[in-house]
Amino acid sequence: MELTMPGLFPSMLWVWILGALAFGVWLLFDENRETPVSDDNQFLIGLAILVMLTASKVGHYGLTTEPEQWRVVDEVVTELPEADEPKSVYSCDLQF
Repeated sequence: MELTMPGLFPSMLWVWILGALAFGVWLLFDENRETPVSDDNQFLIGLAILVMLTASKVGHYGLTTEPEQWRVVDEVVTELPEADEPKSVYSCDLQF
């Protein structure tokens, strides 16, 4: 059985692509304003968006993934570690 352990970079790539699309749409609407944002400020706004998206994705990945499972790229695992003996949900220990 193969299991793919998700990595940070592949999902980060999608966040950056969506961020670039959102920034592009914002630039299209900014061109039609009476006083569009200057080129220097456009660069700073784009950089701020990139930093915010990166920080939020890294934070989300760090909070939702166990530290032993952190990966930079996707990794295919063929051998899973041995698990403890499964415990039944319906079992109970009665002590008198």
